[in-house]
Amino acid sequence: MKNCVYTCCLFLLTLVVFAYSGDDVEPVEQEKPDTSKTTYAVTCKVGLRSGGEYDSADEMMKTLILFFVNSDNKIEKKVELTLPTTKQSIEFEVQLLSGVKSVYGFSNLSAAAISSAGLDALEGSTMPDLTNTTIGISNGFVINSIAGEYLPLSNKTTFSVLKAPDQSFSMEMIRMVCKLKFTFQNETGHSIALKNVTLGPITTSSVYLLPRSDGQTAPPLPAGFSTGNYTYTFPGSPSFVDGSELTDYFLYINESKTVNNEFIKLTLNTLRGGSTDEVRMSVTNLTYLNRNDYLPLNIILTDYRLELVVRSYAPIGGYPASVASAADGYHCVFPGGGSFVIQPKLIKISDGSVVSGVIWSFSNTDATPTIFDKAPVLKNGEILGTINATSTGSALGIISANVTTSLSISRAISYKVFISQN
Repeated sequence: MKNCVYTCCLFLLTLVVFAYSGDDVEPVEQEKPDTSKTTYAVTCKVGLRSGGEYDSADEMMKTLILFFVNSDNKIEKKVELTLPTTKQSIEFEVQLLSGVKSVYGFSNLSAAAISSAGLDALEGSTMPDLTNTTIGISNGFVINSIAGEYLPLSNKTTFSVLKAPDQSFSMEMIRMVCKLKFTFQNETGHSIALKNVTLGPITTSSVYLLPRSDGQTAPPLPAGFSTGNYTYTFPGSPSFVDGSELTDYFLYINESKTVNNEFIKLTLNTLRGGSTDEVRMSVTNLTYLNRNDYLPLNIILTDYRLELVVRSYAPIGGYPASVASAADGYHCVFPGGGSFVIQPKLIKISDGSVVSGVIWSFSNTDATPTIFDKAPVLKNGEILGTINATSTGSALGIISANVTTSLSISRAISYKVFISQN
């Protein structure tokens, strides 16, 4: 993702008015607005902000619509282009009146999207208000050049046309979606087949037609936006052996932000050795994704699984502590409050042995009000804490294991753990 720095220069013109008393005051002639309708040639340079080594030809511009709008919000010029091949940048010339212009640009939009947003407006008409206009893009968007479906792009900017020759104007087109690239490395000791991968929570409703974020903060999303999981099924369940990798699986999803600042998680379903189903979960460090982001996800399939041993010391006897694995992580449930212990172990799936030399770390995000009398901490390889006997709800913890393989490569594996009481 590239950062763009915009510099705004503000020139202040100070008018000094002198009072004069006398009869010989000469009238000052005011400059009249330009009503000559003289136009000036402007070279328009339109390119992609995302242009780079990770872009494919199908992510470039195939169609382009530009609106040049005057200060009275009337469309002075509309340019519509269908290019013979996709282009990363193009140049063309237009004739425009002098003055400040708002420029709206759209590329690769479907006819339905153009109509619903009012982008079929004609020159001389009023430009539609696109401030809160939204567009629906399905997660897992697929480019289909045969059907004429390319990656949608948009932007808005301003520039001034001067009463001068040889002017130029530049505009960047921005992808409306985030691009993910999956790379899988097999370190399990077995052949692995990929079944599907689930990402969530991500935006499942419409997003704004025009970009609103600088790309460095969580994107603004329309009121009432919804989030959920998106599952991508790998065609043909591709299989690869131990020590090899699968690359170049691309996926496009909506710009997103999590509601409660939780992390976006990834769940991968695989088939080991052609027969054993396995679910692998990973918690990313992402709470939002912006349109036009490029996110390479390098997923290492290891021979490890997490095992949690739980013990509780409730003041009153009751049910024993329990732990269960679910799609959203591990759930550790303790009876009646009191002290508790969580002992993490990393197990080799291939032979059931305990992995030695693991460096553990732990953090937690507590509920409000707190469910703990004593917040849990990691000590001597165990997580120790005390639950308030009257508390309700749960706290989210992240257990991370740092493992060094025989190739002297360090791996950090994180697991989501929910702590609560009966």
